[in-house]
Amino acid sequence: MTGASGKTVLVTGASSGIGAAVARCAAKAGWRVLAGYATGQDRIAEVVAEIGATGGSAAPIHLPLQDPAAVAVAIEALVADRLLPEALVLNASPRLTTGPFTKASAEEFRRQLDVAVIGNHALIAGLWKHCFRRQKQGHIVALLTAAMGPPPTPQMTPYIVAKAGLRALLQCACAEFGRAGLRVSVVSPGFTETPMLGDFSDLLLDMARSQSKEGRFLDPDEVAAAVVDALAAPPPAGEMVETPIRMGCRQ
Repeated sequence: MTGASGKTVLVTGASSGIGAAVARCAAKAGWRVLAGYATGQDRIAEVVAEIGATGGSAAPIHLPLQDPAAVAVAIEALVADRLLPEALVLNASPRLTTGPFTKASAEEFRRQLDVAVIGNHALIAGLWKHCFRRQKQGHIVALLTAAMGPPPTPQMTPYIVAKAGLRALLQCACAEFGRAGLRVSVVSPGFTETPMLGDFSDLLLDMARSQSKEGRFLDPDEVAAAVVDALAAPPPAGEMVETPIRMGCRQ
């Protein structure tokens, strides 16, 4: 894993779970981290303080993706402060509601799509206009999910549909901006030991653990290592590539 030589990366959803692990791992690899968060101001302050205490560089950025107007304000602040990232990690995702296909509500679909598609579109479009286009390059690393399959994991329909929408959004961005230097990497973790597991029944989690190759779920640091590997090795402009996660691999 090579160092980033002081480049800047914006990480969404950096206050806990995989996002916090990515922020710490990226800082350790030499990236200046813009730690995006929607809620959890105290948690993001702890993450930023921890990075600073270990010699890294990080700053909190209020970035509620469910509010495109607030995303625009955040981007304007980054431009004003000359905190222009070379890379973007799309990690933020709302807590999911599990349940049968027939009980998936319109509200849950909207909640997932507001962040995964509408909010991320506002963020990507804004950074392209004000940052990546001027730099004539930009690298996006997106956290998708192994639950997309095939076959898709049952009882997670709105979440999976939103992640599929995010994949399509990234493909569209590549098609329009690839010749101008946009590169996209995706990482698709399976079940990971994060607070999101609280949304699943113990019975389902026990069954999933028993069926996993290692008899356990991924650790956030293992996912973060894959994300930072992706940051260190962007694909050719206009391409979208998958970066594998290696269990047991941490920075």
